[in-house]
Amino acid sequence: MAKVLTRVDGWPIHVANMEDCVNSILKLLHDQHSFMICTLNLDHIAKLRRNSGMREAYRRAELVTADGFPIVWLAYLNGVKLNRTAGADLVQPLCAAASSNKIPIFLFGSTFRSLRLCATRLKRQFKQLEIAGAYSPSKNFSIGSRECDDAILTIKRSGAKLCFVALGAPLQELFSAWAMERSTGIAFLPIGGSRLSCGNTIASTENFSRSKSRMGLASGAQPASLWFALFS
Repeated sequence: MAKVLTRVDGWPIHVANMEDCVNSILKLLHDQHSFMICTLNLDHIAKLRRNSGMREAYRRAELVTADGFPIVWLAYLNGVKLNRTAGADLVQPLCAAASSNKIPIFLFGSTFRSLRLCATRLKRQFKQLEIAGAYSPSKNFSIGSRECDDAILTIKRSGAKLCFVALGAPLQELFSAWAMERSTGIAFLPIGGSRLSCGNTIASTENFSRSKSRMGLASGAQPASLWFALFS
């Protein structure tokens, strides 16, 4: 577990800024164990006070960042200087690092259209980035369901080492904690809320469209969706 720099409302903060967070994630990936990152903000604090599942997810987090200026200010009052480090803001620097270090990524959550657009933009910006796959869960997605287990299996089979999770709090934190315990060598980063789409969609990418065995077909997903290239 990383060193605790300060605590806000009793919850630890482990990294001081964006660069510190990216470097810490890269270092932890070398340890070959799965872990999750949480981004503490005022909304999370409110949810942590009333949601036991959210609290358990935070306790399992390897790294917690300060997401939001109120958290940064409260840390400052404790005598610790932090920079705001939000989940969504980490996507580009982490993709840059993933591209340079040949770390495959996975996009989980949101709608298939949004995932396809995001993947296209990331590939345009980071030419060497390897996107192992993407998965848009159903609107009834729940932790511990068959769909949840199928999604985790898909992420594991893709070969991804870094998974961006866009389900909204607390579902994205609950999923990350659940998936972390059922996988090896994958970092799970919740990146903020998004509208859940209807129906399962698994999207292969240019890197994996030639290898059907690398991607799993989740319950309810349509084969046509599976092989619809993100960058066509």
